[in-house]
Amino acid sequence: MRDKRIATSFILEDDSNIVAYFCLLNDKISRQEITNNQWKKIKDSYPTGKKFGSYPAIKIGRFAVSSAYKGRNIGTYLMNIIKGMLADNPNYSAFRYLTVDAYLSAIGFYTKNNFMPLSEKIVNDHTRLMFFDMMELE
Repeated sequence: MRDKRIATSFILEDDSNIVAYFCLLNDKISRQEITNNQWKKIKDSYPTGKKFGSYPAIKIGRFAVSSAYKGRNIGTYLMNIIKGMLADNPNYSAFRYLTVDAYLSAIGFYTKNNFMPLSEKIVNDHTRLMFFDMMELE
């Protein structure tokens, strides 16, 4: 995906074993995708006069931990690395939110890592759009 300039992938290895991976790509949160309540919260978190039709985000396109390494909190560790990496280096992209199309089976993981649903509807019967406000890290 990187050669097409769509996403950048990262791999966590232990010797020659793939432990986990994730990819990041640019995204946005727009009015059409989310509930009225969430839109109001997002819009109101910006200074007066700074109301836009969408707000910048980085999407976690893929996020997985090898089954051989599950149950060791590697997912949460890696999520904290992602948040820290993006917060500490503004050269990646100017953005406010992390988004993810969370598989229904992974909603608990993202909720535990302080992501909130953006939409009440389930997309394609197997994912829900969720977000994390990077301002929570400050």
